[in-house]
Amino acid sequence: MPELRLTRDGRWFVDGEEILHERTLRVLTENVRLTEDGTFVTSIGRETAKIVADDAAFFVRSAAIDERGLVLVLSDRSEETLATPHLRSGLDGALYCRVKGDRAWARFSRAAQQALAPSLVEEAGAVGLIVCGVFVPAALF
Repeated sequence: MPELRLTRDGRWFVDGEEILHERTLRVLTENVRLTEDGTFVTSIGRETAKIVADDAAFFVRSAAIDERGLVLVLSDRSEETLATPHLRSGLDGALYCRVKGDRAWARFSRAAQQALAPSLVEEAGAVGLIVCGVFVPAALF
């Protein structure tokens, strides 16, 4: 079975060769799912393959904050609204959030993170978001 690898910046590789076909990339990305045992897989048609993810297997494509909380659209086209998000910040400054029932991390795209810039604040030396009037720190990892 070929090895599928997903890089931290969202590029796909099969057996070390980068996949460049746009439709294939879209199908692979939109079909990522987390199995009961915590394995990331994707599928094309009836074929399913395990993913080796260098970082998060999900990406936040868009983000906003409203009266319900942090509203996300993920790379698999699902939407999540988190009243009390669990955040972390990478050494490169990228923001991450727990998704899928707190079972997986999603890495924010640059555009999604920039959309939250008005709500990003520093409080007592910690960076975080103001969500529903509450400061939610993004722990450094």
